[in-house]
Amino acid sequence: MRETFCAFQYMWDHEEMTNLAIAQMRRGVNARLVIDGRELLHSKSAWQAQRVLDLLKGGLKLRVMNMEGRGRYAQAHA
Repeated sequence: MRETFCAFQYMWDHEEMTNLAIAQMRRGVNARLVIDGRELLHSKSAWQAQRVLDLLKGGLKLRVMNMEGRGRYAQAHA
């Protein structure tokens, strides 16, 4: 059986977390991320696009959603 990790994030731009996730995917862990589409397209972070691209190259399954309202995503950067 393979392990899986899932994240429901407003923003993903942390380098160490990205590298850790990629290392886990290389070991066979399935990774899934739901991210806010508006923030992805109009990010306040200079690094988010590169981090998400790195995750996708590593095997991440990505879903982009445009959520309305507050409190639907983790508020901290990951």
